[in-house]
Amino acid sequence: MNWKLLLILTVTALHAHLALANEQWQVAPFVGAISGGPDFGDAVQSGSALHHLCGTEDGSLFLASGQRIDRIDATGQRWPIAGDGFEGLIDGNANNARFRMGVSVFYKSHNLACAHNTQVFIGDTGNGRVRRLYKSGALWLVDTVAGGGTRQSATTGKTVSAESLNLGNLFSIASPGKQRLIIATRLGAWAVNPLEKTASWLGFWPSSITMPGKTQAQLQPMMGDADRHGNSYFVSRTPDVVIKVDDKGKLHHFAGIVASHPKPHHIGDGDPMAVYFDTPNSLTVEPGGSAVYVCGGDEYDIRRIPTTKGEETQTLMQNGRWGYSSLHPNKARGAAVFLPQAKGQLKPKGNLSVMMVSPLYGRDWEGNLYAGLVPWVGMSQFIAGKGLNKTHTFKLYRAQR
Repeated sequence: MNWKLLLILTVTALHAHLALANEQWQVAPFVGAISGGPDFGDAVQSGSALHHLCGTEDGSLFLASGQRIDRIDATGQRWPIAGDGFEGLIDGNANNARFRMGVSVFYKSHNLACAHNTQVFIGDTGNGRVRRLYKSGALWLVDTVAGGGTRQSATTGKTVSAESLNLGNLFSIASPGKQRLIIATRLGAWAVNPLEKTASWLGFWPSSITMPGKTQAQLQPMMGDADRHGNSYFVSRTPDVVIKVDDKGKLHHFAGIVASHPKPHHIGDGDPMAVYFDTPNSLTVEPGGSAVYVCGGDEYDIRRIPTTKGEETQTLMQNGRWGYSSLHPNKARGAAVFLPQAKGQLKPKGNLSVMMVSPLYGRDWEGNLYAGLVPWVGMSQFIAGKGLNKTHTFKLYRAQR
């Protein structure tokens, strides 16, 4: 290798390392006021919980809350935008639309994918369909873009009707482009053109994620997200892995070892293909494509998975690795305090926080993370220098980039 190129690569890697070492994360209240509150109005004072969110370039956030979709505008005001709160399957005027998103059930793999300020896709897992919320003139409307059929796979590259797909009730979505939607199912992935309502089969999942004793790789896709380079990522539990669908539509085993019972407890950080994730159920992607964040299930820590080869996973928010301790998190553990002033490398070489979270709800356009406090650990809400966090969910943002 040319020594000048080697020097440039070394300096670039050093700068990346120093940037990571100097990261300082802060916590801010978001929604779900601990003291309760109205469903709508000022977001921080609103009492409604959320289950997933995504953000658009104009600063808006779209939230899945129960069986409806809310919008928080750039001024921080929360408003209902779609769904009447009841379960069902109704398209048309957004106010009267009905969904059956997986909330508090096994198939809670629901997630949103923001494609544009006026176009949001909804993983309506209970109905086995992908729905679209979009604006036409002054009206917000809902329609169905995929699902409801019998087809589970196809010849790789073959184009079929998106409404002929049988997605089951456990699938996830990601939007790597305005007119491109990736759907991860148990068996493999589809690329959908939502405007034409056509779908192309990308293939079955890599054989490297096949569970011991099984003959075919199958996922339990829980959540997906995409970067701005056209790459989509999905997290699965059992097998506890992260899958990448690249911008060419190729499927890759991206992170996580496949383990059967008895499962290892927190092997720790290391090479992404050699670490264990403990039944994760949530994932977000850094918009520029530098990292993927995983959390949820028994994976209470927020884990950072780099996309650059040769870099190790790191723990962004660390909760004492409860799998090693004598107490489960629903037992008394004492106060866990978020330390916003802490600097230094992320875990394993330095703590940034010990505030317990599970799961991640999503990210905004800029890449700030949104997460929820584990409800049974009330003492995990303290922020050093600021006191008690006022909401059940919070925004986690970089004070230093």
